[in-house]
Amino acid sequence: MDVYSEVAQPDPGELINSPFGGRYCGPIPPRRRVSLYRAIALAFYTDKNVSTSDLFSGRYQFINDSEYEVGAPVANTPCSFLVNGAAKQTGAILSPTYPGAYPKALTCSYKFLGTLGQRVRLEFRDFDLFFGGPHCPFDYVKVYDGPNTTSAVIGTYCGQQRNLVLYSSENSLLVTFVTLPRTANTQNRGFKGIFEFSNSFTKLDFISKNDGEHIRGSECDQKILSKKESTGFVFSPNYPFPYMPKLVCRYFIYGMQDAQHLERVRLEFLRFEIPKGVKGE
Repeated sequence: MDVYSEVAQPDPGELINSPFGGRYCGPIPPRRRVSLYRAIALAFYTDKNVSTSDLFSGRYQFINDSEYEVGAPVANTPCSFLVNGAAKQTGAILSPTYPGAYPKALTCSYKFLGTLGQRVRLEFRDFDLFFGGPHCPFDYVKVYDGPNTTSAVIGTYCGQQRNLVLYSSENSLLVTFVTLPRTANTQNRGFKGIFEFSNSFTKLDFISKNDGEHIRGSECDQKILSKKESTGFVFSPNYPFPYMPKLVCRYFIYGMQDAQHLERVRLEFLRFEIPKGVKGE
């Protein structure tokens, strides 16, 4: 049986121009499929004169296409969207045929643009891409800390990811999803997650004004690098104002380490008033 899940027009003659989705036989069925457009086509071939009636059976369902419209569609692309934070503050982000096996030779982009003062939070709740190695040379999701591919890269991800939560440094974020053209078919389902624009995420000025460097992709993690026997200060988030509840910020302070310089870090707190939690919390 041949499967075509990227049929642009529901016309039998269109199969010639449609990407081939795979050929299957034996007792192992194909993975679930979701069409990229409006149609899925199956082509069943047999050269036997006699066969039984229970060769295969399956169930189909028509689903609403709006679930896959993350934002405003970008013209002449099958799966690229612009998400405006002023119009849509929260929502879902899905790969174009999730949870079905995703197509090969595909490039999708999801551009998130917030209003002034907003940051973007992205949480992947299911992430299953083909794993080609630690540098993701085949299929991958790449996240940029800004509106385009010239922005700094937060990370490149493939394989199976768990608890992947990312934040933009400012009010924009770009996600690209790329699958390479190849002969073999993958059976991975892609990704599903949620996004949120908010003014309530931690402001990062408490890091930059105190010689720290924000660790991209985190809400408020920072690293501080030695300038050779230098000194400095660290502050709680939003200092001198109250910090936000349910917050985790990590501080990494690194001394110099090379052939000429080897440093340790000495830390002392000049003020420390962190309230105790209620017993049992």
